[in-house]
Amino acid sequence: MSTELLNNGHCVCISFSDQVDNSSSDDVQSNQFLIVTDGHGALIGWGGNMPYNALMMSMGEYLYFKSIEYILASHQDPDIVASINK
Repeated sequence: MSTELLNNGHCVCISFSDQVDNSSSDDVQSNQFLIVTDGHGALIGWGGNMPYNALMMSMGEYLYFKSIEYILASHQDPDIVASINK
């Protein structure tokens, strides 16, 4: 699920949450944030392996994932960086 936290026509900040079905997975739920300014993107918290596909699909509404210029990881836990190599 994506939620626009800010959209002023120049900058958009989106929160992505509920990317994992916890009833059938041991993966930890995490939240990712995408900031897009004039076609340039920064992703905060890439996320784990389970939410990867859902995140890519949701993020596509705002920015092509190869257009991400910055990835910010607050720490090395799997819910933050496990799928960064994808």
